[in-house]
Amino acid sequence: KIAGALGITTREVADIVRVDRRVSAYGTEFFGQPFGGKCLPKDLDQLIAVAHQVGADASMLEAVRDFNKKL
Repeated sequence: KIAGALGITTREVADIVRVDRRVSAYGTEFFGQPFGGKCLPKDLDQLIAVAHQVGADASMLEAVRDFNKKL
């Protein structure tokens, strides 16, 4: 819904992210896997903030953040 609110598809988001050599295929193709690293939690917080700014429902992202904090 965030991508849609911004007028882009999730595939376009993955293609854009894939340009960054620091992001492996794991980050753009293997959806549903747990995440780690020092940048991803802060990036998730930023994505949640963007969702709120565009009026998109961020409850799933917030649940992912909360779940990963417990690991």
